[in-house]
Amino acid sequence: ARLLGCTALACVLFAAVLISADRATHWVEDLLYQDDIILAETTPYQRIVVTRWKDDYRLHLNGHLQFSSRDEYRYHEALVLPALAAAWSTGQRDAGLRVLILGGGDGLAVRDVLSAQDPSGGRSVAHIDLVDIDPRVVELFRAVPALRELNGRSLLDTRVAVHAEDAMNYLRDYRGPRYDVVLMDLPDPSSVETNKLYTDSFFALALRVLSPRGALTTQASSPFYARRTFWCVVHTLEAAVRRRAELEGQAVETADPNALAVVPYHVYVPSFGEWGFVLVAPGNQVGLDLELPRQGRYLTDRTFAQARIFAPDMEKVATEINRLDQPVLSR
Repeated sequence: ARLLGCTALACVLFAAVLISADRATHWVEDLLYQDDIILAETTPYQRIVVTRWKDDYRLHLNGHLQFSSRDEYRYHEALVLPALAAAWSTGQRDAGLRVLILGGGDGLAVRDVLSAQDPSGGRSVAHIDLVDIDPRVVELFRAVPALRELNGRSLLDTRVAVHAEDAMNYLRDYRGPRYDVVLMDLPDPSSVETNKLYTDSFFALALRVLSPRGALTTQASSPFYARRTFWCVVHTLEAAVRRRAELEGQAVETADPNALAVVPYHVYVPSFGEWGFVLVAPGNQVGLDLELPRQGRYLTDRTFAQARIFAPDMEKVATEINRLDQPVLSR
C-alpha cells in the first residue's frame, strides 16, 4: 500500500511538473513573440508556433522564423522558378515534370510549383514528392483553414505525395525514376543534425536522383549575414557536381553545354534580409536569357539577372568543403 501511495504521489508530482513546464513554455513564448500566438504545439521533432498580426501569419520552428506571409513569395519564387525554367528549357518532358521537394512541409513551395506553366505552352507538373520529417507540419497546413489558404490548398492536390521521413534516408533509399527538378527547402545548417543536409555526401545523393538534364536548387542562408556559410554551400555543391561528372564520365569544363553549372544568387526578403540560393543546371540553360515560367510578384527575368550579381561585401570567399566527417558549417 505504501508503494502504491508513493507511486501515485510521484505521478501527481510528475503531472504537476509537466503542467508547470507547459505553462512556463507558453509564458516565455508570450514574451518572445510580439504577435498573437494562434497555434503552438510540440512534436517529437520540434516546437511549432504560428503567430498572426493583422493579415501577417508567421511560422516559427524551434524559435526560428520560417516565413512571414507578407513576403514569403519572394523566397519561394526564388527557390522554385529558376529551377523550373532550367528544366523546362530542355524540352524533354512533354508529359510534365517530376519534382522532388525536400522540406517545405508548409506547402508554399508546392503551391508555386503547381501554379507555374512552361512558357512554351502545354506542359506542366506531373508529380511532386514532398519529403518532410515532421508529418504534423503537413497536417496543420492541410487542415487549418487559414494555413491551408496560404498555400492555395496545394497539399490537397492529387499530384502531391507526402513522405514523412528524413531527407537523407529518402534519397539514400530512393530507386524510382529520376526527377526533373529537386528543390531543397531545408533548415539552416546551424546544428550537427542539420549540417548533414549541406554536406558533399547529401548533395551527391540529391544529384544521383536528378535527371541528366534536370535542375536543382537549395536555399543557402544569407550571403550578407552568414557570408562564409553561403559560399561554403556553393563550394560544397561544386565539389559534388565535379564528383558526379567524374563518376558518369562527363566533362566538367563549364564550356561544355551539357556540363552542370553551379549558379549562386540572392534576393532581398524583408523578414530575413539578403538571402541566398544555389542553382545547379546544365550550363547552357542558366544564361542571362533563361526564361522564367512566369513573371513573379518579385522574381522576373530582369530581377533574376540582377540576383546573380554580388556586391563587394557579399562576393565569394574561400572556404573548406562541408563533409560528414568535417562539419565546418555547424561551427
